[in-house]
This record gives sequence, C-alpha cells and structure tokens, in this order.
Amino acid sequence: MVQFGADVQGSGPGVAGGVGLARLLVGVAEALQGVELTAAPLGDDVELDDDELWVHEVVGAEVHDRAGVVVGRVVSVEANPAHDLLVLDGGALVPMVFVVEQRDGVVVIDPPEGLFDL
Repeated sequence: MVQFGADVQGSGPGVAGGVGLARLLVGVAEALQGVELTAAPLGDDVELDDDELWVHEVVGAEVHDRAGVVVGRVVSVEANPAHDLLVLDGGALVPMVFVVEQRDGVVVIDPPEGLFDL
C-alpha cells in the first residue's frame, strides 16, 4: 500500500488545490511508476447491452459489409471521442457506430457510401 502526505492548500482565491495539489499528484505518479495494477476478473455472469462489444472479441475478426463483401480484418480498436474506431488491416478506420452485428470471428458493418474511397 502506498501512502502520501502533502500540502494540498490552495495557492490563491478560486484555485482548487493549487501548487500543493500539483505536488501531491506528481508524488502519486512517481510512487506508481513500475507498479503493476490489477483488478478482479469480471466473471462469466457479466452481460453486455445489445450495442456493446468486447474489444478482444473483435480484434482479429473479419469485417463484412451487409452484402457479405469482405472489407478487411480488425487489427485494433482505437479510442476516439465520438466513437471508437475499428482499425482494419488495410489502414481503413470504421467508426463502431456502423457495426450492426458481431458473431464468432465476423463483424458486419453498414458503412455509408464512400467510407473506403480514400
């Protein structure tokens, strides 16, 4: 267990935490360097909403459009403020909002016209 002690007094009116808080945060960051963070497994009873997917289940999946045409394979999922993006092996980026189905090893998308025309 890591314990910290620091001055968290504000450095002026309207300043939340100020220099003291900054020192505290630097101390926390330094103390956590090299620390392995872990969490308990979620377990098999976790249910996802219909619009949720596990990243490990889509990475490596073949991507088809609704007509069954293969458009690539997912090599990673990139976080993006609007929608996470499927990164395909050819370099294309597909916003997750276009995923309409996911089954064993296959992701089906309904992309807008022109998405792959670049």
